[in-house]
Amino acid sequence: MKERAQELQTINIKTLSGYPDPHLYGSVKERSLWVLHVAKEELNIERLGAANISRFLTEIIEIKTSPQAVKYSLYNVARGCVDKKNGTYKLMQKGRNEIAIDVAVERKDIYILIQELPTRAKINLRRRLFLYFLVISEFVTHT
Repeated sequence: MKERAQELQTINIKTLSGYPDPHLYGSVKERSLWVLHVAKEELNIERLGAANISRFLTEIIEIKTSPQAVKYSLYNVARGCVDKKNGTYKLMQKGRNEIAIDVAVERKDIYILIQELPTRAKINLRRRLFLYFLVISEFVTHT
């Protein structure tokens, strides 16, 4: 586990510029899922423990959290989003879907994302996107 923590320390802020800002996520669950995603993408690390996730958030990202908060959010709140084995967590597709809305930047990415979501999530996302574009069009027509 120590080598995992050392590998995580090699990620710097410049490396993370292509990812959404974790400070914008509202919960420990979303931030923890984000760390699991970044670890997989940048270092090909499949599994991390709660201590490594909280250390990365606190030391590198400068978001104060504890291993207990990460454990609680991933085990109780994020059911189905992660696989827990031997005290480590692996990001599952459901977890990727939860943070993918913020990762998708281009319209084609959003379209692909909508196609992969469950029906209820598609309805909610389409409603949000419609309202978002409605607000933008109203702003543009009034200026």
